[in-house]
Amino acid sequence: MQIEGETKSSTHNSESQRISCTNCGGNVANGKPTKGLMVVYPMTLVESDLKFEPTFHIFHRERVMDVADGLPKFLDAPKEAGFSGVLDEETSATGWRAREIKLD
Repeated sequence: MQIEGETKSSTHNSESQRISCTNCGGNVANGKPTKGLMVVYPMTLVESDLKFEPTFHIFHRERVMDVADGLPKFLDAPKEAGFSGVLDEETSATGWRAREIKLD
């Protein structure tokens, strides 16, 4: 797969770099340079000929929404990709993630 068009990458973190469109600012992918991994966001594939069928979720604790779909949910990613392979629990329903907000 190849990302077409002009992009920019965040440089504040060597472990995870967000790749964004320079035209609209939308996030299109996330690079994991130390792991040699490129995570493409599924919503960028909407108009693509590529058929996307997820088999698991990665970086589950960073999610914005809960998705109760029965697929494995990794805290980071599978061991085969060089991560811990530790699974998180699935939530009981799909919807916006409830987060505790701490105010100082």
